[in-house]
Amino acid sequence: MPSRRRAHDDNELPRRDDVDRVTRDAGRSTRHPAADEPARLEVAAFRPGFLTSARFVAPALLVVGMLVLIPFLGTPVGRSQLERLGFGGLLGGWFVLVAAACVAAILAIAILRWVSSGTRRYARRDVLRLAAGDAVAAGAAAAFVSFLVSGGIEDVTRVLTVTFVICALFTWAMLVPLYRRGWDGVAADRGIQV
Repeated sequence: MPSRRRAHDDNELPRRDDVDRVTRDAGRSTRHPAADEPARLEVAAFRPGFLTSARFVAPALLVVGMLVLIPFLGTPVGRSQLERLGFGGLLGGWFVLVAAACVAAILAIAILRWVSSGTRRYARRDVLRLAAGDAVAAGAAAAFVSFLVSGGIEDVTRVLTVTFVICALFTWAMLVPLYRRGWDGVAADRGIQV
């Protein structure tokens, strides 16, 4: 192989070929990467199915969303709406708001599943990030829909914040065990030590 030394190169400096070889070899590890790095699985192999996710997330969001009505009734806005609409009207409107936010959260998870190819590989510790991504998307979708549904409410910022935080936290809490169970099951099937 011809040398890459040029006429204007300083002869006291190392040859370019030698520098290339040293830097290329420095990037190589002397240890076996599989021995030191955690096992990684394709996300499509261990991610819970959409229906499984919806079966866990939807009831949790509906129950928690309806329970938030109790402290809402203690606020001045809640008391004024209770007087104006009555308990049945307020309960019905609240249920519509919670159901719409829940449907939006589930649809956000479905869209994420549809968009993702599932070929990227993740270690077991990464399931927290994956579930957090799904939860943030679900929370954002629920907050957007709650904004649309509750157009006449006085404190929209509070509605958006509470909807996003509650939806994201409880979606994450429901998805983490599903992701972990899926990862552990696939790892056991493939004979991977956790």
